[in-house]
Amino acid sequence: MSDKTIMLIIGVIAGLLLSCIGGLLMLATAPSKPTTVSAGPPAGAVIEADIAESYLNRTFAENVAGGGAKSPVLDGRVDILPGNRLKFVAQLDTPLGPFTTSGAITIAVRDGQLKFHVAEVRAGQVPVTLLASPFLPAIEAQINEQANRQLAERSAQAKVKLLGVTSDETQLKFFLAGK
Repeated sequence: MSDKTIMLIIGVIAGLLLSCIGGLLMLATAPSKPTTVSAGPPAGAVIEADIAESYLNRTFAENVAGGGAKSPVLDGRVDILPGNRLKFVAQLDTPLGPFTTSGAITIAVRDGQLKFHVAEVRAGQVPVTLLASPFLPAIEAQINEQANRQLAERSAQAKVKLLGVTSDETQLKFFLAGK
């Protein structure tokens, strides 16, 4: 596999994560769900695509600043944690002024599909994780469908499939294999 193809794959995964940040903010009122976490590369993985926390934050900041239209997100940061967890803090522009929301998201791969789940959410300092439990299945289904559709479209040319994901303190590691 050429360096160009590997860079395409890394770009696809980074783009997916960034395009899902808006959806993750929609999940900001969702309750937690248990998820399975991979400790290392799954059997059959031949490509490891690492996405650095610094890259996610830099790209997110550039997208918010260069969005053209007025974005409801004023600022935000993602902190990658071990165990496929992402902590986030986002400052939103609301009619009442800036408002901060924070929380934790887990990422898993099941049957070659990305699965995002909210583990914790706070509106300001108030925990609101349980408030949206009736809406969680529909919101998660929408975000997961969008992420996996984009993954399929963008990885079709490289002819790879996603096998797993894991994280350490500073990176998300995606494991892929040829189809």
